[in-house]
Amino acid sequence: MERRQFLVGTSTAAVAGLAGCTSFGGSEGDGGTGDSDQLLEVQDSELTEDGGMTIIEGEAENVAGEELIGATVVADIYDEDGDSLADDDELMGLVGEDDILEADETESFEIHLPTELSADDIDDYELSVGEATQTRGA
Repeated sequence: MERRQFLVGTSTAAVAGLAGCTSFGGSEGDGGTGDSDQLLEVQDSELTEDGGMTIIEGEAENVAGEELIGATVVADIYDEDGDSLADDDELMGLVGEDDILEADETESFEIHLPTELSADDIDDYELSVGEATQTRGA
C-alpha cells in the first residue's frame, strides 16, 4: 500500500466544512499543489492493526497560519476493485488530543475503521480534511 500525503484547502477563510471533500494530493515529499487556501497538511499516514482493530494513523500539520479548532481528517477506503468500503462521514479522526491545533503545530490522528474490516480488505485509501474552524487573530 502506498503512503500518501494530502494537502487540503478551502475557498473560505472562516470554516472548512468539506463533507464531500475537495482534496489535493501528491506523493510523499512532493510539496503538494501550493494551494494558498490550504488549512491542514497530512505529513504521513499508515494503515495498522492493533488488538484486532484496523486503524489509519498519521500526523497532520496546521498550515493555515492561524489556530484551528476541531480539525479532523476523513478517510475514504477502497478494495482492490476501487469500490468504497465505507461511508466517508463514518471514518473521521480528530487531529491532536484536544479541539485546538495551534498555527504550525503538527499533531497525530487516528481513524478507527469498522470492526468487520481488516487491513487485508483494504487496497487503498485517501485522506481529506473533515471540518475545521479557522480563528482570527488567535
